[in-house]
Amino acid sequence: MFRRSCLPGGAASPGAGGDVAVVLVHGYLCMSRAVYWQGLLPLRRELLAAGHPVFRSCVPRTGPVALRAARLARFLDTLPQRRLILVGHSMGGLDARYAASRFDPKGRISHIVTIGTPHRGTAVADWALRDTVWLTRLVRFIDRGALRDLTLEAADRLNAEMPDREDVGYVALAGACPTGQLAGTLRRLGERLTQDEGANDGMVALRSALRGPTAISVSANHLELIGHWPINGNVGGVRQARRPQPVTALRALLGRILAGAGPLRAS
Repeated sequence: MFRRSCLPGGAASPGAGGDVAVVLVHGYLCMSRAVYWQGLLPLRRELLAAGHPVFRSCVPRTGPVALRAARLARFLDTLPQRRLILVGHSMGGLDARYAASRFDPKGRISHIVTIGTPHRGTAVADWALRDTVWLTRLVRFIDRGALRDLTLEAADRLNAEMPDREDVGYVALAGACPTGQLAGTLRRLGERLTQDEGANDGMVALRSALRGPTAISVSANHLELIGHWPINGNVGGVRQARRPQPVTALRALLGRILAGAGPLRAS
């Protein structure tokens, strides 16, 4: 899938190999980058074997988008590669968009791939800010501004603050699956989201995650989009198999991006 482009003697050709890096941007409440991205480990190894380094950024877990994006930009400044492809899951996609729009004066960010990102907000954030059950009260206690940025009302303001750049390729990968295939918390949230916003991945509505000229939907829940096993492993007593489609779709998208010289556009 990924080709190593080298000049004679093994030096990476300009714009490829070591000059291009993929940066993973985690979502809300990431407690461990290693655990968060473990489902994409095979893909990361493929990219590295092809000469494309993959970095896992670290941003404030519950901070607002502007703060997270600024911290992301500081991390990107430490990387030597001339061209950066940002892959943001969930809220991480908003961080990536904000960083490209506001904190990339040298234009190093060439593509942004968002995965299950609430571009138009998510009702889950609205519920978390007002529900009285102990879990949402705990989330509010540790939250430092992220939830308000993720609400349906805040989406318009946030999108106005980070307009797209013409020189950046934007790709959106979204998931949705029947609520009967969800389990645990994702099922409870998915059932409520279905009533309010329609098809969803248990955290983000499909219509919110699909954005831009290149938007693809797959059958997956919010965590399966980055290669995790289904929550609890079974639904209704039936063992759920891992769905390879989300990671396969991401692999194909990155392959197309890395094979080209410019932003990915709708075909």
